[in-house]
Order: sequence, then structure tokens, then C-alpha cells
Amino acid sequence: MKDKISIILPIYNVEKWLSKCLDSILNQTITNFEVICVNDGSLDNSLNILKKYEKKDRRIIVIDKENEGVSIARNIAINKSTGKYITFVDADDYLEKDALETMIKLIKKEKVDIVRTTYKRIYKDHISFENELKYKDKIILNNKNKKNLIESALLQEFGCYLWLLLIKKDLIIKNNLYFEKELYVHQDLDFYIKLIKHAKNIYFSNKITYNYLYNNSGSKNLKYVERNIESNINLFKKLNKLLDKNYIPFISVLCFNLILSYFKPLYNKDKNKFKILYKNLMNNKDFIKIIKNIYKTKAFKYLIKRDKIYYIFLRYSPNVNIICLLIKLKNIINVF
Repeated sequence: MKDKISIILPIYNVEKWLSKCLDSILNQTITNFEVICVNDGSLDNSLNILKKYEKKDRRIIVIDKENEGVSIARNIAINKSTGKYITFVDADDYLEKDALETMIKLIKKEKVDIVRTTYKRIYKDHISFENELKYKDKIILNNKNKKNLIESALLQEFGCYLWLLLIKKDLIIKNNLYFEKELYVHQDLDFYIKLIKHAKNIYFSNKITYNYLYNNSGSKNLKYVERNIESNINLFKKLNKLLDKNYIPFISVLCFNLILSYFKPLYNKDKNKFKILYKNLMNNKDFIKIIKNIYKTKAFKYLIKRDKIYYIFLRYSPNVNIICLLIKLKNIINVF
């Protein structure tokens, strides 16, 4: 049992996909694992599905709790886990049949703290493969290049997806690496940066272990967007505490990109609510600090093309009507 894997599976209203996910885990080519399923106050039939699986397989452990968010659910599962290694799965996705075997063999062969694999993105009408990752089939983390990897993560040059990782549990426990409950979105990225900071080495592999089901069903109402923007500003503050001042330009660019990603969806849904959001945002001292950081650190060059144009107007002519016009042009012609 010394090589046992603990699979962390937070669950919230996923009855449509849960059985497929659990079946993909239970049908793995190795058997030495446990599945810690934390039902985070689901309102659908998810808990009943979990109980049925728990009865037929002792490796499934179900924890039922009130809804407090995915971060707290994962933290509870980490503390409950008994394996030497930890991996994460989202309940609306599923694993390749040899996913666990692939990762455990790599982490032992390469003698590393973490293994990072790759995935397929499953759409309704097609399948795509991850192609942004330039580090493949090699150990890409050591004390000399740790700074470069953190910068790459902050610039989103590769996906900081927890479900592609197999991690030595000791790394998490000894360094007190847990998820931040104040982060409603991008808590994975925060956790990922912590892992990079504390790990001695990470092996990146191009082996496919995971199937990510693309589901663009998230609401884009004002309350949802405001909560997520608040979360991204909290991410800005937490990363600034976690990392030294050399990372300020990269942290600022990251959070600026994340916040602006909500502009177009909300504008298209409700222009008046977008204007309310914009007004509140331009009165937010932390968002203004992000804009100033980009200017002071000459981080403008790191912004993606779309956000360079937005940034110029937000800094020098922050008129909401101009921003609305930019979004309208974006809807007409895909030029930025």
C-alpha cells in the first residue's frame, strides 16, 4: 500500500456526468487508490449516486457537507487522504484508462515531487489536444529555472490544471499548501504557484491522461461577474504576498487579463449592468493599482493583443462609452 494514490473529487450538482467520471476511476489499470468524494451541498441527485458507488466499492469514501466552495472541499479531502500521492479530478470530466498507472510510473522513474501530464478537450462536435505546452517529456523545474517556470505560469503559457498532476502528499503537508477559501475562481492557479515554489522538481510529460469536457454553461450575470472579479483581485493580493517583488509585472498582467475576460460576455448579456460593473471597477483601488503596476514595471509587452488596446483606453481615456465601442467592434470584426 506504500504507493497508494488519493484521488480528490469535489462534487457540486454534477449528476449528469458523475457516473461516467467514477466509472473511469474505478476501471483504472491499477487498483491501489482511494477516491475521496466531497459532496459540497449538491441540490441534485449527486449524493445518492455517490452513496450507491460507496456501497459497491470500499475505495470510495463519501463526505457530505454544506456548500462552502471547492477550495474548502479540497482541503477537507487532503486532510482525510491516506495515500502517498495525491491527484485531483473534476467530477464532470473523466480519466484515460491508464491515467493513474502512467503517472505513478513516471513519478517513481523520474524520482520527482510532481508529474504533469496532458489532456484532450472534448467538445460536442470535435476533440482538441493541448498544444501550448513547450516543456514536454523532461524535468523542467530545479532551483535555477524555478523563476522562469513561475513567470510562465503567471503569463498562462501553459495550463495550470490540477487534474494533470500527481503530487507527493508530503510536499503538500510539510509546506502547509492548501486552497484559499477567498478564491472562487483560479484557486487552482494559486495552488499551482505554491507547488512550483516549494517543489524540488517537476516532470512534464506529453502522455494524455485526462479528458476535459468543455461545458460553457456558466452564468454571466452581474452578481456572478462581480464575485469572480473580486476573487481575481484577491488573487492579485495573495500572489503579491506569496512571491517577491520581481514577479509584480507578471502578477499584474495575469489579473488584468483575467478581469478583462468578463467584459465582453457581460456587455453582450446586459449593457447597463456592464456599465455598473465598469464604474465600480474603476473606483476599485486594487484594480487601479494593477493598471499602475503594468505601467511602472513596463509589463505592457506581456499583455495579449486584445488587452493592450483595452489597457491604453483604461489608462489614458477611461470612458465607459469608448470601452463599450471597443467591445462592439470586437463583436463585429475579430481584430483584437
